[in-house]
Amino acid sequence: MGDNRETVLITSASSGVGEAMARVFAEHGHDMILVARSVEKLNQLATEVGRFSGACKQTHANGGV
Repeated sequence: MGDNRETVLITSASSGVGEAMARVFAEHGHDMILVARSVEKLNQLATEVGRFSGACKQTHANGGV
């Protein structure tokens, strides 16, 4: 990810507060790691916020134990 930039880890990023926080951090140019269970929603969000943030990586969390 970018040099000398803050990287933010956001869980539950595909909806609610997690999604809102991803959008706020993207507007401020932070690199982000997004984690969520919904792959489709996560990929859509990553595409949207990736235009504003430095680097945006996403990963799927299945919630299984």
